[in-house]
Amino acid sequence: MTRTVQKEEHSSRRSNGDGSVTQDRKLANGENVYQWRIRVKLPTGQTKRLTGTFQGRSKQEAREAMYAAKTAAENGSAPQATRSMTIGDLLSEWMEQGRVYDGVRPRTLQLQSDLIRLHILPRIGDWTVAALNPTLLEEYHRTLIKETKLTRSRAQIHSLLNQALSYAVRRGYLIANPLREVKLPKRPQIMGAAAQTTIKAWTPEQAGQLAEAALKDGSVFAYAIVFALRTGLRLGEVFGLRWECVDLTEGWLKVEEVLSTHGPLSRSITSPKTTQSCRKIKLGRSALECLDHLKAAQTEQGHPDADYVFATREGTMQHPNNVNRTLKRLLTKAGLPRYSFHSLRHTFVSIAAHQNWSIKAVSVYVGHANTVITQTTYMHLWPEHQEAIELDL
Repeated sequence: MTRTVQKEEHSSRRSNGDGSVTQDRKLANGENVYQWRIRVKLPTGQTKRLTGTFQGRSKQEAREAMYAAKTAAENGSAPQATRSMTIGDLLSEWMEQGRVYDGVRPRTLQLQSDLIRLHILPRIGDWTVAALNPTLLEEYHRTLIKETKLTRSRAQIHSLLNQALSYAVRRGYLIANPLREVKLPKRPQIMGAAAQTTIKAWTPEQAGQLAEAALKDGSVFAYAIVFALRTGLRLGEVFGLRWECVDLTEGWLKVEEVLSTHGPLSRSITSPKTTQSCRKIKLGRSALECLDHLKAAQTEQGHPDADYVFATREGTMQHPNNVNRTLKRLLTKAGLPRYSFHSLRHTFVSIAAHQNWSIKAVSVYVGHANTVITQTTYMHLWPEHQEAIELDL
């Protein structure tokens, strides 16, 4: 094997089966990231091209990893060096190395870390990567259905594991991703009224009561609640809003930045997730009244040049999670259903649709990727507003 590699280094033309290794980038720790590819003949008789990534000091090490993966594939097994690697080991390496260079948002990294800590490591963290197969992974999904009430998070876990196992294939730890053969199982539906999805939006009447209670409260968090209710902005969009993106005279604002949180103390400003989320919207009279009040309050507090619209008393960036305590207190005091801050957005969309605004207009206003999201996820029809449909037959 050594003679083959040396021959390749000194020859401009490699023989079939030698593969290729190219340097992708150099890391801050002095190591290099290499991309490799090589053709192998599987035990089934099929010929397949393997590709992978290797992180190390030299091209020779990358070749050795490539040849190890080739030998493993030809033998129908994982490389010997990875037989002791557990899912916990793989996820740790993937999060520390694979995700850092993918441009993943800190908020997403925090969410994935929580899913790994709470739902993956306690159940399958000790499983070895080499022993994984579709049957075991399907059983894991069934266990999640039995032992948890997760719905959306199960899909996120499935996606997370799929990405981590694809990383394992690229690194040569696995020949193929066993999760590709696994279909995410659905939770069995319960018949009857209990099966209906709980509406997470306040009725127009309840929304009015909440706005009245919040305006009476008068705190910056209370005004943030009213503003979100009157604009449909997301939590991060509300608290990431700067005065430079607001025109009080013309009555519009631009959503260009989002305030993201990473735990109870850390936060940062990032760009919106999608192109549609970056938008310029015209503000209604009631939303402008909120901004006029906040501007006057900041001037009175000695911070006329505060950067953020919803700032602290010192004129600095807020931590958006603190608004949840105010929302909970106002809902309890008003005797209203205790929904989350995001339900303000649901409520805005639902009321706008109920007042005959077009779905397209509402979708663009709130920054949805398409109208399907607006219709299927955010619109609600309250029982008291349902009408009989009579056909003229």
